[in-house]
Amino acid sequence: MSLYKTEKEIRDEFDAQFKGPAGGGANWYTDRVREGTKYDDDGNIVREGWAWLTQVPVWPMGHSEGFAEGAAERNKAVKQAQYIERKVRESGLTQEQIKKKANGGQLTYENVDGIVAEAQRGRAEQQTPQQKKDSDHRTQVQKDANTIAEQTLEVTKDQNRNEMQLATNQMELARLDNKFDRETASADRLLTLQLAQMDSDLADKRLAYDRETRSMDKRDQMIAQLVASLGSLGGAFAL
Repeated sequence: MSLYKTEKEIRDEFDAQFKGPAGGGANWYTDRVREGTKYDDDGNIVREGWAWLTQVPVWPMGHSEGFAEGAAERNKAVKQAQYIERKVRESGLTQEQIKKKANGGQLTYENVDGIVAEAQRGRAEQQTPQQKKDSDHRTQVQKDANTIAEQTLEVTKDQNRNEMQLATNQMELARLDNKFDRETASADRLLTLQLAQMDSDLADKRLAYDRETRSMDKRDQMIAQLVASLGSLGGAFAL
């Protein structure tokens, strides 16, 4: 007895049970119509794509829930066979090693995980000194690789932290530069206003001084004219 039923064996078994319109199982009917029939998570039959034809009255298998259930079972069995084959292939074990743990039985979707895991543990326990040495070496290499990866990650984190700190410092320096520029510009504007005010005050004082000077000149001229008038008047009296 084989260790498990392959996907091909499952397909052949169901192909013998189903026949399409042409009388054969391995035709477009098998590959398209039946492939779209499956179970959902609640165990209900679901039809996708060409599988809707199984509900058409004129179709040879139309309205046949028995056919739909069989097709869904077939697709479920195919997926389970694929899982078993993949599990065996990826186990790294020979079929003989797995058979010993299966106790002469066949692998099924329900027991394949446990049997393969048990066989892998058994192989580890039966390692030769050289195999154990190689296994230990691989384990140590993996540990070293993990350590290097962790150290690299820490270095990267430190670099990121340093870059963030540098960016923060640059932002703070830029903020201080902007603050200095604003304060300098404000002081320049204040000084300009103060100088303008001083110039305005000085101009006002100059105008006031000019007005006062002109007023004094007029007064001096009036006094001179008055003196001249008095002199003329005195000369007239002397005559």
